[in-house]
Amino acid sequence: MVQKFTEKDFHKEIAELQAELRRDIEAHATGLDPSPAARLERRRRVLVDGDYQFFAYTYFPHHIRGTPSLFQAHFCGRFPKLLRQPGGTREWWVAPRGEAKSSMCTKIGPVYIIVQGLLQREEIRREVGWTDALPSFLDYVILLGAETSLPTKLLEVVKTELTANAALQLDFPEVCGKGPMWKVGEFVTKNGVKVEPFGAEQAIRGTFHGASRPKVLMGDDLITDAEAKSPTERQNRWTWLEKAIDYLGPPDGSVKYIGVGTVLDKDDPISRAKRTIGHIVHHFRAIAQMPTNMDLWQQCEALMLNDDKPAIEEAAARGEAIADTDLPSYQFYLEHRAEMDAGAVTSWPSVRTLFYLMRQRAKSPRAFATEMQGDPRTEEDKVFGHITFWVQRLQSWLMFGACDPSMGQGRKSDPSAILVG
Repeated sequence: MVQKFTEKDFHKEIAELQAELRRDIEAHATGLDPSPAARLERRRRVLVDGDYQFFAYTYFPHHIRGTPSLFQAHFCGRFPKLLRQPGGTREWWVAPRGEAKSSMCTKIGPVYIIVQGLLQREEIRREVGWTDALPSFLDYVILLGAETSLPTKLLEVVKTELTANAALQLDFPEVCGKGPMWKVGEFVTKNGVKVEPFGAEQAIRGTFHGASRPKVLMGDDLITDAEAKSPTERQNRWTWLEKAIDYLGPPDGSVKYIGVGTVLDKDDPISRAKRTIGHIVHHFRAIAQMPTNMDLWQQCEALMLNDDKPAIEEAAARGEAIADTDLPSYQFYLEHRAEMDAGAVTSWPSVRTLFYLMRQRAKSPRAFATEMQGDPRTEEDKVFGHITFWVQRLQSWLMFGACDPSMGQGRKSDPSAILVG
């Protein structure tokens, strides 16, 4: 019997999450120059220039570090512009697994919005040299998710950053620390920004923060893998989201929706957004452009399938472990690297090599297409899809064929099938 997950268990899980994040934050010393001049320069760069990439990589090295991926660089350039432009927006980002989508959008993003709220204070505008018109005060942020538990956990991450992040405390003490309302499920910061989570099972119409309606909606994986398989759930989720965007914010349509996620079905919310008026979807793939010489990669894939495993087993029989770089497929890649790399564009070359990605693609094409390329196959595709398979034939193979001549005339009748193996 499955043990019931109680509210007490949930609060315990939240406490463990906070403790783990505090340890991560403390492990990354600030390393920032605390002098007034250096501090002022950083404040100007964040508040006046709106440099989100600098903000994310400077104050949150425990979440994001290294060279940005194509997705991360694009999000960092686009996100602050969306917040400052007048009117509403509906923009999505599809990116491969592991590229810190949640960190960039729903963990660091709300903190950035909170910090930008400091520009409402005249003395801070004078301090940093702000000369433009007073920006809109985005004082109500809602985090959306498929289930309430996920955005609630993201909200706790934001709270922990505001109370435990030493680098943030150094440069933006005005927003750090507990605000007037500080509890599981919602909080209000010291400078008056409210952040609240909602799941798809909740009705969120008519919610207010003082006289303000929600200004920014941030979505993160709005549908689960199981729900994406159901046409009814996909329709319900899309209807729920559209109602939230259209009617949750101010009556002038100025609410800003910013979402990230993985495409799980060709009819899930992100896929529908691609073909809906008013929505913009930025789609990033792990392999943005395939290599030019795919014939060499086909030979390499044949080595992965036929030669790598025997090499591993032979090494194991000798009591040894063979490194990936010593596998026959990788040695073949090294011999033809220039030709095999030609034409390829990957999203994050400093973290994931082309060989690694192509190996993952060969290992599980369907999972790779969904998780790394954002191109899932629907149930219809699984019956009669455009499937192409090629591998180097071995002389030891014996070929067999079979044919089922069923006509498939009735609704319950089998279609004809030809099998070769």
